[in-house]
Amino acid sequence: MSVIRRLYENGTITITPLHRSYGKPPGNKGKKKTFQLNSRRKRLIECSAIRMFYNKKYTIKFGTLTFSKTVDHKEANKCLSKFIDNLKLNYNVKSYIIVKELHISGNPHYHFLFDMPFNDFRTLNSAWCSACSDIMPFSFNAFTTGNKKSSIVKSIKDIIRYITKYITKAAQIELSETRNYFIDHGTLSTGKLIDYNEYIYLITKFQSKTIVKDNFTLVYLKNFHYLPEKILPGFKKPIQTPKKIPDFYTPNFEFYSKISVLTGKIYD
Repeated sequence: MSVIRRLYENGTITITPLHRSYGKPPGNKGKKKTFQLNSRRKRLIECSAIRMFYNKKYTIKFGTLTFSKTVDHKEANKCLSKFIDNLKLNYNVKSYIIVKELHISGNPHYHFLFDMPFNDFRTLNSAWCSACSDIMPFSFNAFTTGNKKSSIVKSIKDIIRYITKYITKAAQIELSETRNYFIDHGTLSTGKLIDYNEYIYLITKFQSKTIVKDNFTLVYLKNFHYLPEKILPGFKKPIQTPKKIPDFYTPNFEFYSKISVLTGKIYD
């Protein structure tokens, strides 16, 4: 049987039958669509976060969107859609990843990663409350985050740690009827198709562990970011530019040529 091999941003290869790339496989017709965060969706969110970090244009910040009263899940998602549309139109947001979670009371809230040139969280709070004006009153703490420095994602480890924490908590909740994660189209990880020769090279040089299931194989790679850039999916390695030496460290050879090394006297 023909298979499809895809390499993802977190260093995994999926091997699936060919028919899985064309919509739902046979036998799923008529089944109710669910949004539970299974292992495949969690892997997709994690890979999208990695892609978001490497392709960022500004700085990635995080925040939490809350409701000041009990709301319905579908109404909450509608408010979120309005908020995202506003960010695209008026705040030049480049990319975002949002995961829904529930309070102990069952009320939803959202954990939000976004790449945009904006730091005034009070204005974002007003924008979020405006999007939710039909279902809740204005609140000064509807959009919450840490202080300016702690709310900025500084490394790839930070973004993976942040997103993994919340998708793990959200996965414990049954949210079968409403979407529980939101990723913009440009950030959504789709994996990179790799041919047989690339696959053999990768598992020979970098294979760590392989899991085989029914019609599905998952290969984990080690030292993934040491791969050649042309094989990496969805992003380019950051260019390591050498540190610029300040001007006062640059020797003035014309000046030093006039100084005796032994006596320190200056000669014309």
